[in-house]
Amino acid sequence: MDSLTRDVASFPAPVARMLAVEILLADPEALGDDVLESSLYLLREKLRAAQPSAAPLRIAVTAG
Repeated sequence: MDSLTRDVASFPAPVARMLAVEILLADPEALGDDVLESSLYLLREKLRAAQPSAAPLRIAVTAG
């Protein structure tokens, strides 16, 4: 287990879940699954439309 995985595993469940969703929504194409990719793009657009004034969360992930 690398340090990033260990760090994320120590987060409270709701925080880890939110982080996972943000990572998936950031680049759905990277998953290589057209059906899942399409669903994630639709979800991302619905979430953006629901909160137009909210700034997107930017997360910097570095391999360590």
